Amino acid sequence: MKAVIMAGGYGTRLRPLTVKLPKPMIPIANRPMLEHIVLLLKSHGFDDIIMLTYFFPEAIEEHFGDGSRFGVRITYRQDPRGGLGTAGAVGSARDLLDSPFLVISGDVITDFDLTEAMDFHRGRKDPATLVLTRVNNPLPFGVVIVDDDSRVIRFMEKPSWGEVFSDTVSTGIYIIDPEVLEMIPRVGHSDFSKDIFPVLLDKGNPPGAYVAAGYWKDVGNTVEYLQIHREIVAGSITLDLPGRLTNEDNAGLFKGEGCVVDEGASLTGMVVLGAGAVIEGDAKVRDSFIGAGCRVGSGVRMRSTVLWHDAIIEKGAFVAGSVIGARTQVRQRANIEEGAIISEDCVIGRGSIVRAGVRIWPDKVVEDEAVLSTHFIWGTRWRGTLFTSGVIRGLSNKEITPEFSARLGAAFGATLPEHSVVSISQGVHRVARMISEALTSGVLSVGVDINDYGVVPIPLARHQLRGQGESGGFHVRRSPSDPEVLEIRLFREGGRELTTSERNEV
Repeated sequence: MKAVIMAGGYGTRLRPLTVKLPKPMIPIANRPMLEHIVLLLKSHGFDDIIMLTYFFPEAIEEHFGDGSRFGVRITYRQDPRGGLGTAGAVGSARDLLDSPFLVISGDVITDFDLTEAMDFHRGRKDPATLVLTRVNNPLPFGVVIVDDDSRVIRFMEKPSWGEVFSDTVSTGIYIIDPEVLEMIPRVGHSDFSKDIFPVLLDKGNPPGAYVAAGYWKDVGNTVEYLQIHREIVAGSITLDLPGRLTNEDNAGLFKGEGCVVDEGASLTGMVVLGAGAVIEGDAKVRDSFIGAGCRVGSGVRMRSTVLWHDAIIEKGAFVAGSVIGARTQVRQRANIEEGAIISEDCVIGRGSIVRAGVRIWPDKVVEDEAVLSTHFIWGTRWRGTLFTSGVIRGLSNKEITPEFSARLGAAFGATLPEHSVVSISQGVHRVARMISEALTSGVLSVGVDINDYGVVPIPLARHQLRGQGESGGFHVRRSPSDPEVLEIRLFREGGRELTTSERNEV
């Protein structure tokens, strides 16, 4: 039987995990999400698969090849421009589809009985069958209203609670007769749910509706990505996990080939170890998925975490409920808090802290002893100290952004006495003015007043502090040695530099 996998998504809401990978290739329980789909299709007799790709197609083709390694045959069709829509993309492969076929998204995890769904379709004369499922909260999905004869009578896209008349939603899995392909335009955008199925309804030839039992999740964002791993641990879905299930120490331990677990290590709950993974010393790991080639050092405390391949967690680090990308290094005594998402090829320095929910884009360095409490998107390095020789320096609009500057202004203002007034001034460049405005908003937000002196040189800015009774001040300018760098100088009363303790307080 034939199946079409829609594997061209960007995965924007899953960033930073999808910056270097197409969404269908991100690992779920140590296998690419798309591989779980291929294995499911194979188990139900779908051995002739067409993959529709767009974003990073080479990553998909390199992993799956012609499909023979997985016992299937795979043919690829690439949308060269993007934007064909679900039906338009499937229509591009119409020359390969001469019998009823199944369409499934490349970014879902499910254990539906696809054989039963196919038998349902074959037993009727409907032009298409939508595979539906029941959910507790249908609001984020397209609700489908079905009659007593299991045929679709109405679609409702993302209804409000007052419009919800059904808990059955479309899973994006369809079984389609080849005749439907003739309805798909050969040029331009076309979606099944918006353009093709409504036309079938209008013509009095509605699609059938098969309500499937079992697990189904659209892995749409990083919260759902972590949630699906928790649900695997809880037994909500049974997947074909890589590795050998062992009962030596832990009934839920899966070991890949060549794994090494030191005698003093403690692995509890469900732990899946990829090939060649190493767990050292007295590390304690619970309910986690550790990719191939990873190393977890002695004294590490880890729970409910997903490590992609070749990640390294060094001695004494703490990682809770997070995702650590491929080849990322978490150095000694670092603390990764709940829900942090760290992408590929990053370095998290010794003793540093990544706060809960923070996302770090690829190829970033968090310096030793640094505290990261905001998403790290631009720039390459997060400093362990805010001040360098009494000055805050960083790349314009990358490291020193309006958001950062507003927080800095609020933090500095919070250190000053009640009813304080601060001065603010800047150099001639317009980006310095932008950052000055952001600093001003932050200062005002904590109840501190501002005297804005506009464009003045640093000596004059300090001199004005001596005579106006102000408690402190800022001066922003473009660095004279590097036009890409901004400098923010902070002063206290009389124009003096901040002491070390005052800097630490900020």
